[in-house]
Amino acid sequence: MSDYGPGVHPGLTTEEYDAIPALRSSIASTLWRNTPAHARYEELNSNPSTYEMDLGTAAHALYLEGKDVIEIIEADSWRKAADKEARDQARARGKVPLLPRQVDIVRDMVSELTAKNYFDHRHGLPEVTIIWDDPIGVRCKCRVDWLEQDRWFDFKTTDIPRDRWLSSVAWSGTGFQKAFYSRAPQLRDLEHRWIVQERYGFYLSWQGTTDAQIAEICAYQAEMATARYAQCKRERKWPGYPEGVYYAQATPAVIARHEETRLMKESAA
Repeated sequence: MSDYGPGVHPGLTTEEYDAIPALRSSIASTLWRNTPAHARYEELNSNPSTYEMDLGTAAHALYLEGKDVIEIIEADSWRKAADKEARDQARARGKVPLLPRQVDIVRDMVSELTAKNYFDHRHGLPEVTIIWDDPIGVRCKCRVDWLEQDRWFDFKTTDIPRDRWLSSVAWSGTGFQKAFYSRAPQLRDLEHRWIVQERYGFYLSWQGTTDAQIAEICAYQAEMATARYAQCKRERKWPGYPEGVYYAQATPAVIARHEETRLMKESAA
């Protein structure tokens, strides 16, 4: 069943959520960062799972929902055809296939999160689907990792340290996602938090959100992308790049890097 109406829908599976015909954050973000054609292609074609996605999904389910969705594949890598087939069969059963060493990583990640005690599992719901009819003229949806009465959480994993992660929020799609979700009437006035965890070292984790200026920048991005999507849907046109010749430009960053390299080469000569 995929004809869920506007409102809050706890307990939907990933498959049920994916089947709901509505605009999601990742599609709107692709439209903003690329073109409507890119967004339309992504909307019609599912992306394959990656190692990073599998780790995040397994840790996410165990920590937020108390569900062990892992299926251990007894192998050292995915190089052998038999191991790849076992991996694909596990995914077909709704499991997350992991190698033994990856399972240890997930367990350690969840231990770190549990020790931090970011929220009380007795007072909230995991994996809550929210559907709304945006005033711009398009039905939208989002899937909140953890929802409480006065705040909502978004769980992220990363391979970069905290300060670099935060500095990339406005352009990486992460801030865009927060702004897009915040367009939902059910979330608009609630407090937001990211729970961000590193996928390396001691699997350190921390909480974060945007300041007012970053929130404003990302809100503009989400609004413009939603409006452009609505226009494309009405007109049934999903344009790509405009016609013309595109030039590689000497931006300040390119020039600075060139000068740095030039000086290094000349001093070494």
